[in-house]
This record gives sequence, structure tokens and C-alpha cells, in this order.
Amino acid sequence: MKKPYRIVGISTILLVIVIVIFGSAMYDPREGVYIADVCAHNDGIVHDSVGFYNDFIILGNSSKDAVSLKGYWLSDDNRNLKKFELPDKTLMPGDNILIWANEKTVFGDGFTDDDGIYTGFRLRDNEKVYLSEADGTVADSKAVQPQKAKTPLSGEEIARRFPFEPDLSETGHGVYTVFIVADPDDLFSAERGIYVNGSIWDKYGKEALEKEADGSGLPANFNMRGSGWKRDARLILYDPDGNLLYDEAGRIGIRGLNSRALPQKSFSLLPETEGGRVFDGLFENAGSSLMLRTGSTDDAFVTNFRDALNMKIARDLDVCPEESVCCELFINGQYWGCYNLQERPDESLLSARYGVDKSRINVIKINGEPEASSGKESDLHQYKLLDDYVRKHDLSDDRFYEQFCEKVDIDNLIDYYCAEIFFANADAYYSNVGLWRVRTPGLLPYEDGKWRFFLYDTDDTDAFSERSYADADSFVEGSWIGINAMDDLFFSSLAKNASFREKFRNRFTQLLDSDFSPQRTLPVIDEMEKIYTEPMVRSVRKYDDPSFTEDDYKANVEAVREFFQNRSDHIRRYMMEHIGD
Repeated sequence: MKKPYRIVGISTILLVIVIVIFGSAMYDPREGVYIADVCAHNDGIVHDSVGFYNDFIILGNSSKDAVSLKGYWLSDDNRNLKKFELPDKTLMPGDNILIWANEKTVFGDGFTDDDGIYTGFRLRDNEKVYLSEADGTVADSKAVQPQKAKTPLSGEEIARRFPFEPDLSETGHGVYTVFIVADPDDLFSAERGIYVNGSIWDKYGKEALEKEADGSGLPANFNMRGSGWKRDARLILYDPDGNLLYDEAGRIGIRGLNSRALPQKSFSLLPETEGGRVFDGLFENAGSSLMLRTGSTDDAFVTNFRDALNMKIARDLDVCPEESVCCELFINGQYWGCYNLQERPDESLLSARYGVDKSRINVIKINGEPEASSGKESDLHQYKLLDDYVRKHDLSDDRFYEQFCEKVDIDNLIDYYCAEIFFANADAYYSNVGLWRVRTPGLLPYEDGKWRFFLYDTDDTDAFSERSYADADSFVEGSWIGINAMDDLFFSSLAKNASFREKFRNRFTQLLDSDFSPQRTLPVIDEMEKIYTEPMVRSVRKYDDPSFTEDDYKANVEAVREFFQNRSDHIRRYMMEHIGD
């Protein structure tokens, strides 16, 4: 006789969800504790009390007696069966318990799921989960089933699921127009809404206010990460003349750090299925996903184009600059503001740009602490080896400098630091640092296993504040955190080497006379001012200042123009002061 699971230790809502998903399974015929099911793709099935959709394992008790879990172990490795010791909990006959297959979740300023049980390891396709006893006897095992490929929706299916006819009077205004069509509950409901404070805030909001948590540490729906907080949507794009370019199914998520707390939030635009691409062909050699990005907490209501401008200026530098276009966004027909439709800096963009297999790319992003986007400890370990090498070796010695150049593409590194220093990025070195490499070397040019930097998130630049004015000595000042170029581990270590200093001076001088020169940069600013003025006035009036005018916007742009007019002379002098011989 088939019986539904009875789950203990989780909420009633979770109980209902798990019964619906797993309720058709039968009790295992063996007596005692067994693995009822495993889930390695918890894409919206159920989240823990903090709000994270972790992998999970369900254990059951098929005996007629109460059974203690004490003395049982869980593992995903038959060579190490004792990865996680189960707690001393009692399962009554017919009861089941959910175990999260991940690290214990901690969000922001210490908001944790104190009631959940966490194994510390994650699940992967085609591996096995083992339940063993204290003496090493395997009591049960279960294979992790791969996620079935999703069949892409046809045009008719998209229209049926998300019926919507764009108002064409909102298009053809000189900028691109994006329409997102989605289930309102997926955006704005307390339980599922990704754009709102929601049920996560209802639970932890009072505590967050007491702790004075900042934007990135606010326990709220909009701050949740992971595939479980992505939502299906219809994505429509018109060109500046009002011609329909794309109408396709996709997925959306909220993106950013502190900017997630802003009333105008940024979005990730993701393909509906693995291997697909959003607005394929809009940008040459683009990755699979894109961003609808504002100027973050820094520039969203000032120019909203500093990052996009820097990327255009750095387009010929070897730092993987992201392409973008200015657009206006409408959600379910409602005007949402001015955005940058921009490439997303991730493995798929690097793969498309440099012709390297995406699955072989190791991406490290540093925001205070380095993290591997793959989640693999081995990927993070490889970066730590590089960090450790620089800390333990004096790079003023040419022997060690040459060994460093075997590990890192030195031309790429110089381009990266030239850009960050020239743009006077006050939010660099300690944060918004991206590196990548292929794990295993190959024959293609970018398969040499060397580390390379990529430029991203450069909003706090170009005279945004007194820290980033044209006369800022960005070698030694300007950073919000207090870590500047000459404090940065890599740059400060390399700056001790005469060969590096000469190479850096030559390249920076070349860029100051070409790509970074006023003759090159000022026309780009003029063009962006023409494009952004009207949509930005409309956007700022909606979100920040109802009295905002075109003259106000032009004054904001003028500060950027003055920066690029004067920057080369100042930074050339500082370069000789700090890097000259």
C-alpha cells in the first residue's frame, strides 16, 4: 500500500510541498532508517527558514518502532562514509526527516536557520548518497538522478503562458525598449516574490533593524540567491526605431549587492534552457545571459552610464569589457526606468569571447574574500596558491618575477591595473575583482592555464565623488576601503620589480596617448549624453527627484567630461612619482 511521507522538523507548507512531489513513493521494505529520496536540483521546491533552496536528502523510518538517528552517517563518497554524523533525533514509525545537503546557511549579519540539519556537502548528478552505521556498514544508498532537460517553449506557448501585447507607443524613442512579462506573484507576492521584502523580511526584519543591517545584509526576498529565486518570464526587445528584435521565453532574477535594496532593482536575464542564449546575436561573442543593470547605489540616479562608458573606453584592452546598450524597461506594461542592457561577466561570456570551453573555466570573484563561482574548493585552492606565492616571494627578484609571469598573463594584468587606476575606481582591489583561468591547459591561446583579470562593476569612478576626481592620486588614495593600488598585494609586489615598472610605464603611457586620451574619450561621452538624457530624466523623476531636469542631468555628465579632459595629465605625473625609476 502506498503511503505519503510524514515529515518531521519542517513547516506545514513544506510538508504539503514534499507530499505533492514525493507522495507517490512507497516505504522501503527494509526495517529501520533508509534514504527515501534525494534532490540535487531544488529549483524552487522548498527553501530553508533563511530562504535558500539547498539540495536535500529525505530519510525515513520503515520499521514499526521508533528509531534514533544517533550512530548513523551520511556521505556522497564511498571512500569516506563518515562525512556527516546525524544528530540524536528520533523518528517515529512512518516518519521522515529532511536533511539539507549543503553548508548551514548564514545570511547577512548572522541570520541563520537554527532548526535545520545541514550535511556540509552538496549533491551532484550521477553520484550516490550513502547512509551508513557507526561500524561502516552501508545501511542504504541512492543515486542522484540528473535533471531532465527542459523543452524550450514555442512562440505560441510563450504567448499563451504570458499573454501580453506591448504598447508600441512606448517604443521607437531613440533607445532600446525591453518588456518583461511575468506572473505578478513571482515578482511581488510575500512567499514567491523576488522583488519585494516578502516573507523573509516578515520573519527577520525586526532583528535586522535592531542590528542595523546594510542593503546587502537585509534578510528579504530580493536578497536571496540561487536558482530557486529565479522566475520564468517572457522577454521582448525592440530596437531604438521601434522594430521588434526578440520575443522569447527566459528566466529572471534580481542581481547586485547593496543595489538590491534600491527601489529600482537590476535584473539578470537568463536563458530558459541550458545551452540557450538571451537575445542571441544582439552582441557579438556574447555569453548565454545578460543584465538589465542600473548604475548601482553609486551612479543609478546620477549618469547611470559610468560603468558602460568605462567599458566602451576599454573596449580594445585585454580585460573582457562588457558591451551594453541604453534601454527603457517595462514590467507587465508598467514603466520601470532607464537601464543598461549589458553583457554579464561570467564563464559563458569568457567562453564566447576567448573560445574556451565554459566547463573548463575557473572564475574567482573577490568581494572582501575570494569565491569560486563554481563552488568547487579545488578552484578556490588554485587561486589561494597564487596568492600564497606572491606573499612568500620577493617579486623584485627577476627569478620570482619571471615565475609569476608563468602563472599570470602579465600584459592582461597591466591593462587591468591601468584601467582601474585611470578611472580612479574607489571600489576596487578589495572588491569587484575578477580573475579566470582554464583548469587544464590546452593548445589554444587562452588555454595556457594562466590567470587573467576581467573588468566589471566600475560605477564608483570618473569623478563620482571627491575620491575619484581627475586629480586623485589613485596609486595611493581614493578607495572607500582604504586599499589602493600601492596597497594591493599583486600590484605593490610587482611594483618592486624594475622590469615590471618599465613595462607598466610604457603601456600606461601608450594608453594615455590613445584609448584614454581626451580626443578618444570626449566624443564617446558626447554620444552617451545624447542617448541617455531623455530616458534618465524620466527615470530619476520616477525614483529619486520629481523635479529633476535635463539641465540637472547635463550637469552630472559635465563632471564626467571634466574628469576625462584633465585626467591624463594628472595620472601621468603620479605614475612617474610612484612607478618611475
